[in-house]
Amino acid sequence: MIDYIRGPVIYKDADSFVIECGGIGLRVLSTASSLAELTEDAQHTVFTELIVREDAMILVGFSTRSELGVFRMLITVSGVGPKVALGMLSSINYADICSAIVARDAKLLQTAQGIGKKTAERIVVELSDRAQMIAMSASNSSGIGALGEQDDSSDDEALGALVALGYKKAEAQRMLAGIDRAGLGTEEVLRAALQRAMG
Repeated sequence: MIDYIRGPVIYKDADSFVIECGGIGLRVLSTASSLAELTEDAQHTVFTELIVREDAMILVGFSTRSELGVFRMLITVSGVGPKVALGMLSSINYADICSAIVARDAKLLQTAQGIGKKTAERIVVELSDRAQMIAMSASNSSGIGALGEQDDSSDDEALGALVALGYKKAEAQRMLAGIDRAGLGTEEVLRAALQRAMG
């Protein structure tokens, strides 16, 4: 309903900020990483999701569309509401959450406050394919997948997906180095690289 808001950030606190839009101050719940990107009294564009419930309307906002995409993905899991998802994204970088899901590393997800073993395992099971799709979608939309620096197209796409997940280009190339790609598609190469990164 509300795709983004642009305006001055009036003030911010530990878990939210107020942004002015058309003379109205909107309180927006957010994550530690997005809040760190916002400066009071400066113009910002934030990407938002309006969540309507029987007893409340909650507006959440992020400094990047990628973090918003991961938030939307997380809240589709039973037991993961907006506040839990925001807490996860404040505890663990959104790129690392995607990486952990793709690599099926439930233990990393358990380090986030409010996420137990069963919830972490449910997130991994339910979102593994979607996390890969988010990475590939971000890669394709940004044109990263057509870098042409690898002989195999699956390498190009996997490199683009890793960069879209938040890894530096050189770091992503190191993650892909040494992987036996014979017979592997993009998803398999991406999963192998993330599993290596997770140790």
